[in-house]
Amino acid sequence: EDGIVFNKEKTNIVRYPSGKTETTYKIPDKVEIIESDAFEGCQSLTEIKIPDKVTRIGIKAFSGCTRLEKVEILGRKTMIEREAFSGCEKVVIRCYKNSEAEKYAKANNIKYELIYEESLSNKIIPKTGKEIILLVGIGAFIGISVLCYKKYKIECKK
Repeated sequence: EDGIVFNKEKTNIVRYPSGKTETTYKIPDKVEIIESDAFEGCQSLTEIKIPDKVTRIGIKAFSGCTRLEKVEILGRKTMIEREAFSGCEKVVIRCYKNSEAEKYAKANNIKYELIYEESLSNKIIPKTGKEIILLVGIGAFIGISVLCYKKYKIECKK
């Protein structure tokens, strides 16, 4: 596929051609494993997005990608093997708090940024309020007459 080598099921990336000129690449959603040395020496890449379905990034998978600046790892349990980013001096890993990617970045002295999730309840439920008036798109809660959240002891009126 466009010079990129996958296994038969297309669940593993085996090799990304080092001569490709694209600067960004999003790993396909079907991929589960990035094989060892898969992106080794890809000089043009500056940004990679890795979906949450990827469970493993192999040994030296991105080694020598000297222009690589941003790797977004959306899987919380994505295991990253040794030297996966060796020679990537500019890389910053974007990941979730307490994820395997954060642990890897800390252990290997790699810069990282946390991706924060905003809880819907934190946005619409006031901690001191007694009532909630919530305006949501038409039909969003068809069949639901009252929205309550017991933790904050909110009085709900019909």
